[in-house]
Amino acid sequence: MLVIVDYGAGNIRSVVNAFQYIGAEIQVSCEPADFHQAEGLILPGVGAVGYAMHKLAPFAQSLCDEVAAGKPLLGICLGFQLLFEESCEMGTTRCLGLISGQVVPIPPGRTIPHMGWNYVETPQGMRLMRGLEPGRHFAFVHSYYARVADPDAAVARVEYEGLTMAAAVEKGSSAVSFILKKAVGTVCNCFAILSLFVGSHTDADQTDYPMSGRQRQPRR
Repeated sequence: MLVIVDYGAGNIRSVVNAFQYIGAEIQVSCEPADFHQAEGLILPGVGAVGYAMHKLAPFAQSLCDEVAAGKPLLGICLGFQLLFEESCEMGTTRCLGLISGQVVPIPPGRTIPHMGWNYVETPQGMRLMRGLEPGRHFAFVHSYYARVADPDAAVARVEYEGLTMAAAVEKGSSAVSFILKKAVGTVCNCFAILSLFVGSHTDADQTDYPMSGRQRQPRR
C-alpha cells in the first residue's frame, strides 16, 4: 500500500486519480502510524514553500525517519522542492533536507514562469524513468528550480533558454522526486514504476499509459 501524505498543501485529488488509474493500492493520511505501515510514501504539494513546510512540520520528522529506514518517497511538484535542504522562495525556508541542494528562482533574462513542453535528458539507469524511451518531452509550469548538490543523486535535466535545470531527481532506493506536469501518460508510467518498487503494481515496465487530451508537438 502507498500512502499519499495529506498535510493541507497538496493536490491530493489529482494524485489519487493518477494512482487509481494505474490500479495501485493507496491510502490518504497524515498519521505517522500509517506512514510506518506503508510500503511507499507520496508527498504532493501546491503553493508556497514556507506555507507548505509550516503545514508539514508536525509530520516532517516521521517522514524523514521512514526515508532513513529505506522507505521510498516520491515528491511531486511542490513536494519535489520540499525534499531539498532549503528554498529561497520569499526568504529562506529550511526544508526536509533529504536531498542536498537548494531551490532558487529562475534567473532574470528568461521567460518566467517556465511553462510549456521541453525535452528531458535522462541519465542511464534512472529507475524512475524505466520503461520509457530515452529523452521524453514533459510539460512544465514553475518559476523556481533545484540546484542539486547531492553526489549520490541521479538527475534528469531539462534545458530552458540556456539554463539547465533538474527535472527529476532520484537518490538511492528511498527519495525520488520530480517537477514534471501534465504529461499524463508518461507521469502515470512513472507512478506505476514507483508502485513496482514497493510491490503495489506489477506491470509498470510493460505499460505505456496513453496521453490525455491533445498532445502538442514540443520544442527541444
